[in-house]
Amino acid sequence: MSNFFRKALKPVLYIISFAVISLLLFYITLFSSLPPLEEIMDMKMQIPMRVYTQDKKLIAVYGVQKRSPISFDKIPDTLKNAFIAAEDERFYRHHGVDYIGLLRAFKNIILSRGEIKQGGSTITMQVARNFYLTSEKTISRKLREIMLAYKLERHLSKEKIFELYMNKIYLGNGAYGVVAAAQVYYGKNLSNLNLAQIAMIAGLPKAPSKYNPIINKEKALQRRNYVLKQMLENNYISRDVYDNAIIQPSTVGLNSGKVDFDAPYVGEMIRIWMEKKYGKEIYSHGYDVITTIKSDLQDAANRSLVNNLENYDLRHGYRGPEATYNLSLDLKENIDNYLNNFFEVNGNLPAVVLDVQDNIIKVYSKKKKLIDIPIYNILIKDKYLKQSYKQEIKNFKSILSKGDVIRIKEYNNIWFLSQIPKVNGALVSIDSNSGAITALSGGYDFKLSKFNRVILAKRQPGSVVKPFIYSAALNKGYTPASIINDEPKFFSGKTQSNTWAPKNYDNEYYGPVRLRFGLVKSLNMVSIELLENIGIDYVIDYLQNFSIPIENMPKDLSLALGTGEITPIQLAESYAYFANGGYAIKPYLIEQVRMRENNKIIYVENPIRVCTNPCDFMSLDALQFPNARSVEEIEKLREKAGTPRIALQKLDPRNMYQMVSMMKDVITQGTASAANVLNRSDIAGKTGTTNDQKDAWFVGFNRDIVTVSFVGFDKNTSLGSTEYGSTTALPIWIDYMAVALRGKPMSDLEIPDGLESVVIDSSTGLLSSSKTQHSIVEIFKKESIPELVNKENKNNEKKYKSLDDLIDQLF
Repeated sequence: MSNFFRKALKPVLYIISFAVISLLLFYITLFSSLPPLEEIMDMKMQIPMRVYTQDKKLIAVYGVQKRSPISFDKIPDTLKNAFIAAEDERFYRHHGVDYIGLLRAFKNIILSRGEIKQGGSTITMQVARNFYLTSEKTISRKLREIMLAYKLERHLSKEKIFELYMNKIYLGNGAYGVVAAAQVYYGKNLSNLNLAQIAMIAGLPKAPSKYNPIINKEKALQRRNYVLKQMLENNYISRDVYDNAIIQPSTVGLNSGKVDFDAPYVGEMIRIWMEKKYGKEIYSHGYDVITTIKSDLQDAANRSLVNNLENYDLRHGYRGPEATYNLSLDLKENIDNYLNNFFEVNGNLPAVVLDVQDNIIKVYSKKKKLIDIPIYNILIKDKYLKQSYKQEIKNFKSILSKGDVIRIKEYNNIWFLSQIPKVNGALVSIDSNSGAITALSGGYDFKLSKFNRVILAKRQPGSVVKPFIYSAALNKGYTPASIINDEPKFFSGKTQSNTWAPKNYDNEYYGPVRLRFGLVKSLNMVSIELLENIGIDYVIDYLQNFSIPIENMPKDLSLALGTGEITPIQLAESYAYFANGGYAIKPYLIEQVRMRENNKIIYVENPIRVCTNPCDFMSLDALQFPNARSVEEIEKLREKAGTPRIALQKLDPRNMYQMVSMMKDVITQGTASAANVLNRSDIAGKTGTTNDQKDAWFVGFNRDIVTVSFVGFDKNTSLGSTEYGSTTALPIWIDYMAVALRGKPMSDLEIPDGLESVVIDSSTGLLSSSKTQHSIVEIFKKESIPELVNKENKNNEKKYKSLDDLIDQLF
């Protein structure tokens, strides 16, 4: 070889060597940027948290991505074939890269001067891009995608790669994976999809936004039909099957976020608790939370609260329209766009008034319907006056004009004028034996207010605090027959304001009355006199036995009227002592937490439980873990929960029984007599109304269930001079308990040892005698049975300690 050729070849060799070294360095750089093998073999997917009722009905889903993983063997063959036909027909024949498709993609890169217009990606390459790489359309990204695809093919089977693809691929509307897509677009399981629906989903990976069947129905159908054609050409379906599927109409309907029923206040409580315990991973690691909520009771709680808050609002007058729309822009599309600013609230639908006559209005609703509402379809009263005078609305023109934005609601297929209540409230129901919260509604509507009044609303309890004061009196030696004088009284230096002149709510006074009568009639002066007699410090200390937060209670005589602060959930816990005979339990909401992917149990609540002696732990566990499929699973759950915690009896069961007996009379003949509609002899409770009617309460229970209902304005203004616990809160409780107690046997406290029923004089509280005009039976602790005093012969005074002694003397 001549020197000339040597000299000419030398720079060429340098260039080739430099190019090879550069390519090698480029390859090494790209290769080093790929995920390690360990990460490839442990491909974590973001799976949202789901919250369920105790009977496994879905309450809420929390997580950015909607995803439900599925294994390869569970994926229907038709679905596999549809995706392969549409996305990668040579999937089982290549090793991660389809060179024909890749060459086509590179041709487009050259023509577009380096910008990727067409992918040419195989299913394996899509898995690589979706899991580890960005969607940036550059040559370097494409090369990394190819290299990672080869790496996946070397270490994973085709089945595993396809499984990852089915679970990871984004299919629009927040749906990641085919299971989520089936739910979002059709509200179905994969196994229930027909071929046309399968093809629609299989057509989405190419461009989920462009072929979205919700917003681009025509393009989505074109893409679906392309998938069906590919399936036909690849012999996955026959001509007859193809012909039948191609003519099917689109049946898509957005079902994203679908839950079994509405319980957002419960869901938010769970979300906060879970995030505090497990951190932000709850939104992506596939937690399943089983709550103590019972779906039928939660549904009853929602309905009773909403209906009765609306009933309150209806009887307090129409407040007028929410806004006004300019009807000069009367194109239907304009009205539709305007009404999109208002959302439906508990069936109260926004609508624009198109025409107003004396006896009828014509409205256009958000559901794009023209509706006529006659004047007799009015449930709301006229504006509420200070005199509590309410009348029917007689003329539409007096309250409405054209263009007004109003609310309408449908009852029994008839549309009525309505409005969204300003008042709010809460209901919570717990199991008195364990504290399990079986129903909870924290307000009228979560969209309007996320403030959970069950756990956050610190309100004055009013008269529902009186049973605790009466219990303190019984503990200090009083009896249900003890006499207290009910009369007006002026106090000086007994409250923080130094002077005080309290009164009974109706300004009626009865003179000397028994404690039982005082509680039944909720007499304020009796409670105040009782508190003064036994001592404020004593009562404050005694309240702690009921788990009442004494730091929020006043240290003066106003305590007798419930001027402290307490939340509905705290009241439920405190009243559970009466219901279960004096045992301390704690309300709880989460039964267990599992990992969806492997069903691994990571948390089990171990509640404090009331049980008979000796305790039947297996029966108790069966009640706590109703979803357990076997005795073995119950044992695993118990092992996870830990040693059973048995409730301590903190209060005298005789005291509790006497108090329940007195509160039963509140139902049968007192302020809560409306509850007799339930026709139950096992229910007891107490109404509560605060000063100026700012808060209305009812707390009621039987042996197993304690339920608290509350109504009040968030701004703490008056409910109205005619509103009381008995008229405003009690109806909520009744409607709920009608469901909770339906078909349930009577459940009462067992009579504890040390009590005795005695016939007494209803006016004196002493044992009945031959001179007694009105006798009643009262329950006493044996050491507190009253004496009989023969007032006709004081020198020959006779005392009787028991009913048997009295009967012997009289007969």
